[in-house]
Amino acid sequence: CPSACECYGTTVNCTGRNLVSIPTNIPSNAVTLLLGHNKISSVSTTDLSDLDELRILDLSHNELTAIADHFLSRVPSLRYLTIKHSPLKKLPETFFSRTARIRRITLNENQLKSISPTLFLNCSALQKVDISGNKVTHFPPIALKTYQYLLNNTWLNVSSQTATRISVYEASSSIRALDFSHNKLATFPRDVLKLIIGLKTLNLSNNEIVITIQDLQTPLFNRNLRVLDLSNNRIAYVTPALFSSLRNLMRLHLHGNSLTIFSLHFVVYSPYLKELTLQNNEIANLANDSFTTLGNLRSLNLSRNRISHIDSGAFAGLLNLEILDLSDNRLTVFDGSILNSPQLNTLILSNNFLVRLSFNPNAASITNLDIRNNRIQNFPSFPNHHFQARLSGNHWQCTCSMLNSLSRIDVLDSCDGNNTCVYCDTPPEFQGQKISSIS
Repeated sequence: CPSACECYGTTVNCTGRNLVSIPTNIPSNAVTLLLGHNKISSVSTTDLSDLDELRILDLSHNELTAIADHFLSRVPSLRYLTIKHSPLKKLPETFFSRTARIRRITLNENQLKSISPTLFLNCSALQKVDISGNKVTHFPPIALKTYQYLLNNTWLNVSSQTATRISVYEASSSIRALDFSHNKLATFPRDVLKLIIGLKTLNLSNNEIVITIQDLQTPLFNRNLRVLDLSNNRIAYVTPALFSSLRNLMRLHLHGNSLTIFSLHFVVYSPYLKELTLQNNEIANLANDSFTTLGNLRSLNLSRNRISHIDSGAFAGLLNLEILDLSDNRLTVFDGSILNSPQLNTLILSNNFLVRLSFNPNAASITNLDIRNNRIQNFPSFPNHHFQARLSGNHWQCTCSMLNSLSRIDVLDSCDGNNTCVYCDTPPEFQGQKISSIS
């Protein structure tokens, strides 16, 4: 065992020992070699000689600037490689040419500026690649093309780069998850969907994507896609044609964009959609039949928009909806009769301008109600069942009937852990008193 390291079983731990090079005398039966948090600046082909059993190698948090071309040629059994948080700017083109058994490669948070088109070509067992947090500006077509040789369920993370475009010219069926978030993409890479036919999850969040006129008229095509994240981009408008061919989509994230005129008819061919996030947009109204085709939707988030009006038939068709979030909007009135989902259990209406709130027997399934920070005076008539509610920040009129209504509610607002933080506004003799103190 190297004098600067600790050895136990088949693990050699040299973490945080101020090493400037890979030590010698590493046991030939070593399976795990941990070299993280040192000062190693370069590695050579002979540094890992005769380690035929080595499967896990961690070189993270070093000062690597140079790596020999065939550095990994002496470790034929390597399965997991981690080189992250280093000033490394380039990997040799044939760096992985002799690592046919490698399954996971972690190269995040380095200074890599480019990826060789054939870098992973010989990694026939590869399942997961993380290249996030580097400085790659363009992923050439051949670089993605090589993934058609990889095993199914390959996960590729290239987020947090400075990439402005992605090119895919030939089909691949192996990539299942692709993360291009936190880049600088300005247009939707529709070829990624069309040619990576096995793709199930595509994350394009936190880019600068704008949907063009051509995009609006041309459907995105991929019948296997389950999750599409377009949040925090610059999308201002969508049309029915755009998502019409994503027929197996289950989760769609469009929050943090600039959507204003909005109708959900664009997902008419996505009958399996279960989660839709639209918060942090500029939607002002919800029209009738906006959600008619989303019968399997479970969760709908419309918070932090500018919604001031909801048509009576806006939520028609949401028969399986369980969670509805309308918080931080501009609603003054909410008529609970517009809700027709027998599965709805959570309704969030906090931080609006509500002065009137009403429900009907259709609300019997609700077990969690949040109406904090509105202008409500009277608690609405509610189906006769026990449920939890958050009520603080309103103008409660503490009458006998109102207090009686609250007797069957678990009020969750808490000031000191014991008493509720819900205060009476009227009548004058109760003003400023906690509701829990009035009998």
